[in-house]
Amino acid sequence: MSKIPIDTSIEIRKNITIYGTIAGLGSFTRVINIDFIPHEVIVKGIQYATPLGAEPNMYLLYSDLISDTLSPFYQNLSISTNPHFILNKQIWGNYNFQVNDINGIIDLVAAGEIVIQLEFVRYKEVKQERIL
Repeated sequence: MSKIPIDTSIEIRKNITIYGTIAGLGSFTRVINIDFIPHEVIVKGIQYATPLGAEPNMYLLYSDLISDTLSPFYQNLSISTNPHFILNKQIWGNYNFQVNDINGIIDLVAAGEIVIQLEFVRYKEVKQERIL
C-alpha cells in the first residue's frame, strides 16, 4: 500500500495546465514530465467548452496517469473539487486522457476544448527517531 508521509509539509510542487481538443475522438494524449517523484496529484480544476452548441451529457475524465477517473465534468462549467490521488511514482512520458460517458464508455459525441489543471506534490520526509 502506498503511503503519504504523516507530516504533510510540502517539499516541492509543480502545477501544470493541459489543453486538449476532443473533437469527437474521445481521447487525447499529452506529454507530462515531472522532475521529481510526487507523492500525489491534485486535480485543481477542469474547464470544458464547446462551440457547437449544447451537449447535454455529463462526462467522466479518465486518465492512465492514475488508472482511474480524475473528475466528472460538464459543458461550460468549471469544476474544482480538488481530489487527491496517490502516485509515489515517476511521472515522465505520454499520458492518455479519455472522455467517458457516465457508464464509463468512451464518448465520441463530445467535441469541445478541455483545460485541466494538475498539481503534483512531494511532501517532506519525516525521519522518526527511536526513543529508548
